[in-house]
Amino acid sequence: MVKLIETWGSDERVANVAALSYGKESADTERLINKLLKLGHTSPFEFAGATFYVETSIIVQRQWMRHRHFSYLEQSLRYVKNPDKDFMIDQSRFKDPELAGIAYELYVNSITVYKTLLEHGVSAEVARSVLPLGFKTRFYVSGNLREWLHFLKLRLANDAQYEIRYEAQQVLELLRQQFPITIQAWEGIN
Repeated sequence: MVKLIETWGSDERVANVAALSYGKESADTERLINKLLKLGHTSPFEFAGATFYVETSIIVQRQWMRHRHFSYLEQSLRYVKNPDKDFMIDQSRFKDPELAGIAYELYVNSITVYKTLLEHGVSAEVARSVLPLGFKTRFYVSGNLREWLHFLKLRLANDAQYEIRYEAQQVLELLRQQFPITIQAWEGIN
């Protein structure tokens, strides 16, 4: 689940920042954005951006965090001792109901072990080590539009894991609402 928290800048801001290179104060937004993206002149897109709230599995969150130019803040299982117990991987992805059942049973058992450790005085920072990668995590992610376009290029690719492609599609649709000219131009070259 991806939720837009805020954006800053606009298509017009990007174009007007870029216009400075040409000694102007403003520009034809659509024409200039298309030109910038076609030529790979992407630094003006650093003057706009977005912050999202994301709920996903730990394994998919690790893929998000490969994008080091974003800023992140994740819910800490060191301080939150009673986190949601949602298994974030669609059971159909296991291809066989019996295999899905085995995976889910292991998941439930790990939560039982986690709670037992906490009840016996093991610190949360150590007890969390038994939680599986399919466990739910939450985080905020913030970055400029240049990095969001890079993220989308990689995470919408056919060889990206299904779950992150699904989340990247949500990012794309939310950015489309806020930066329609940029997203249309970007889609035209990707």
